[in-house]
Amino acid sequence: MKLRINGDSIRLRLTVSEVEQFGKTGSVTDSIDFGGGEDRVLSYSLNRSTDVNTVRTDIGDGKISVSVPNDIAVAWATTGEVGFSGSQDLGNGKAVRILVEKDFVRRKDGPGGSRTDGYPHPDVSPLDDKS
Repeated sequence: MKLRINGDSIRLRLTVSEVEQFGKTGSVTDSIDFGGGEDRVLSYSLNRSTDVNTVRTDIGDGKISVSVPNDIAVAWATTGEVGFSGSQDLGNGKAVRILVEKDFVRRKDGPGGSRTDGYPHPDVSPLDDKS
């Protein structure tokens, strides 16, 4: 699962196997270890929930959590729907924009990613794909 944070937005991109896991278990978690102990690990998760009615995010104890209403989660995991988004009002005119997407394969191999376990890229025809 890829995590991108930019200003007041957070985006998660999930591979085919991660979407399958999310569909089966309702949760996917990943982390980055900065070395030096358990308190230097940042984990992030996507969770299906019956306790929320909009896409929500929260942070605490080195964990970023994105919660998704059950109906949105099931529809996304079981259809060709590419992604969903939400906006969480923080008050004082501020909001966090949340975007969750299925991760497409890279059009070309190179640094920063691979061409495996992703969804077929819409800009690459099967004849052009040399993988």
